[in-house]
Amino acid sequence: MTEAFLQDRVLNYFKELKLDAFSEVPLMSRVIDVVVLKDDTVITYELKIKKWKQAIEQMKEHRIASSFCILCMPKHIVSDNLREKIKHELDFFGFGFSLWDDRNEKLEEILKAKKSRLVSLISQKKLQENIEKIQ
Repeated sequence: MTEAFLQDRVLNYFKELKLDAFSEVPLMSRVIDVVVLKDDTVITYELKIKKWKQAIEQMKEHRIASSFCILCMPKHIVSDNLREKIKHELDFFGFGFSLWDDRNEKLEEILKAKKSRLVSLISQKKLQENIEKIQ
């Protein structure tokens, strides 16, 4: 499975749930893999196959424009030991963790994200503008 394939699956999952979901949304010097708008809440997903530590660095930047930041990885490649290690690291920053279950075609929440206290209204507005540009 590639990140592009995972992104396509996750994006379609949110669209089937009738949520506003967008992929490849620029923010500052990064591109957010998936952004979901639910009511007045911005949720960002960083999708990774292997380099989950890199995702943490990326989410540190997302959190200024996102209420909740979540790492998503394919379920079949994450062992129980790795799952616990990742959960521990993500919990430190308040980030969430979900696994994509390809057999059932759904996201499985492993660790609930905490609401970011670092959200900047200017950054959120910029993210919204970038979403409007790609629509």
